[in-house]
Amino acid sequence: CSSWVSHFPAEFPAAMGSIAGVGMNPVELALNDQLTGGYKVLDLNRDAGDDGLLPYGDGSFDAVTCACSFDYLVRPIDVLREVHRVLRPGGIVVLAFSNRFFGTKATRLWRTSGDRSHIELLNAYFHYAGGYGPREAYDITAELNRKENWWDRLLPLLGRQDPMFVVQARKDGGT
Repeated sequence: CSSWVSHFPAEFPAAMGSIAGVGMNPVELALNDQLTGGYKVLDLNRDAGDDGLLPYGDGSFDAVTCACSFDYLVRPIDVLREVHRVLRPGGIVVLAFSNRFFGTKATRLWRTSGDRSHIELLNAYFHYAGGYGPREAYDITAELNRKENWWDRLLPLLGRQDPMFVVQARKDGGT
């Protein structure tokens, strides 16, 4: 999942053979210079057909990432089944999320639950999609530099530090 930014480190495109993206806004996708393998304009909530959601062949990818988008999916299990199809055996799926989202767009289940419940929900999606190994969850919230930057010291007091979490799993069949 992508838009004008993929949230990868700057050196990531050079280290990877190719990075392809899927997103809803063609202008934003065209501005994303990390998508060295091109992009497809696709609404995963709408563009579903019997031939699959993702316009890629079976076993096309070593890794699939989705940053801050699973909270908007109305058929997340179907999406993870499709991700499973396009992953090579042993490939990894990394789902990143925060507690910041557009309340008018996020699903009710996401809006009415907290961080721990979001982790458990993504774990359940992987479980019901099938074909994935054990899930791992991480809190990757950035550490604030409290000594040097007055703004970083102020943000937690205002309730404005953005937590960030990752839930990941590998497709079964890898070594």
